Amino acid sequence: MKKRISEIWSVLLGTGVIVLAVKLLREKRTGNKNGGDKMSVYYKLMHKWMKLREENKSVSDYMERHGFHTVAIYGLGDIGKHLTWELRNASTAVAYAIDRGGAYLTMDIDVYAPESKLPPVDAVLVTPVMEYEDICSTLKEKVSCPVLSILEVIDELTEDV
Repeated sequence: MKKRISEIWSVLLGTGVIVLAVKLLREKRTGNKNGGDKMSVYYKLMHKWMKLREENKSVSDYMERHGFHTVAIYGLGDIGKHLTWELRNASTAVAYAIDRGGAYLTMDIDVYAPESKLPPVDAVLVTPVMEYEDICSTLKEKVSCPVLSILEVIDELTEDV
């Protein structure tokens, strides 16, 4: 009887270890401690953004509505590059970008490290949406303007469609 109970405990303990290992691997892969799927979040963001474009709506519409004439873009990954491209001929000017990896665009735009002294702008748009909370808390110590997630901007614009 004791041997059977010992075997059951071993199976339960082993299962618990496996579940914990899978959870930790998922967090490491997605960069999200809440278990969210990073690629799924970015896919949904891009899908909503393209639907807006099909309706001839732009991130610039949001910026104009809120009185933001100059912005900085945090993050020069794919989303940051697309956002910079979209705003290049808009009434909202991209004053500069902020990127911790030192990425540079082929467009004429200044790029600052997050630790740098940042010039004033009307708003900062954060493109790495999974890290928004951490980035926002760091930037709020450095800038006096709103720090916005591109996901929140896109979500608000899609509510209008």
